[in-house]
Amino acid sequence: MAETNARRFFDRFLAALDKVAFLRSLMNSIDPTSENEWLEFKGADRIADKEIKTVWSESLAAFANTGGGVLIFGIDCRKIPSPIDPANRIDVASAVALVPDPVALRSRLMELHHTATDPPMGGVEVESVNDPSGNGGFVVCYIPEGSVKPYRAEFVKNNPYLIRIGDDNVVPPRSLLCHMFYPKRVVQILVQAANTIKQDARSGQHYMEVGLHLVNVGPLSLDELMVTTSGKDDLDRPLSIKLERGLNYIQLLSGSTGSLPHPLHPHQAMHFFSLTSPGGPGSRKEVELQISCMIYARDIEPHAAKLTLRRPELIADATLTAMASPLLLSGRR
Repeated sequence: MAETNARRFFDRFLAALDKVAFLRSLMNSIDPTSENEWLEFKGADRIADKEIKTVWSESLAAFANTGGGVLIFGIDCRKIPSPIDPANRIDVASAVALVPDPVALRSRLMELHHTATDPPMGGVEVESVNDPSGNGGFVVCYIPEGSVKPYRAEFVKNNPYLIRIGDDNVVPPRSLLCHMFYPKRVVQILVQAANTIKQDARSGQHYMEVGLHLVNVGPLSLDELMVTTSGKDDLDRPLSIKLERGLNYIQLLSGSTGSLPHPLHPHQAMHFFSLTSPGGPGSRKEVELQISCMIYARDIEPHAAKLTLRRPELIADATLTAMASPLLLSGRR
């Protein structure tokens, strides 16, 4: 993951020889630092535990659901006209409002952060700094972007999902929330049909056997993979289907179904079925085999593929390939 503004800022703070001077410089009267999509200030001179829980839970969820961020306890904000658009007022760092006991607040935040969001957030870093005045100090918190979005704020009323927009934590619109729950996954599944001419040992008759393979050529692992297949020849005779060993078999009206008991990871291939024709290619000019398959996996749209093996592929050992395409379900737009 690329380094974020929040991570760069937090690393600059960690590397500063005088961390208090670094934080106080954010309140520069000429060019004060404004809150933004990855930075928030919170005055903490009179903050109660209930408010600590609310602020912490809200910030964790909002930053985790967006791009990560930094929350600084001990700096107060005030609104001033934006230098770009004076009609718009922005929050800027304006004055110290020191945390009375920075070490105790850091300990409390670390104690709360495992239960402040659902699911819990990992990778959170919290640092405390004492001010030379002896009246308290600062607590600086780095919150990375979450890896299992969306996150819910557990200590906020109604446990909302939140995102960071500008300098505010807001409830996302329904469309965005749906996208967070069901992100578009890049799925690429190659279907291979490999034909072989075989001879029955008893009758001496030739027949065609097609091995159906799936290759995961995309970047994501496919979990709970299930494949349904059916086939027929040019005389409308169904192909007999044999499931490969190690797969779970289910008989459906739409065809034979095999499910894989483990994920199919990127660059892995799996032989699912062998489909056998009633006879060999013979002398028919228009001989062909038609094979259809439906592919299902967790959190992806159903995919479909159709392959037609014609005489040139059937009179020799040949392999035909097709990329499975997402199936648009009826009622979906």
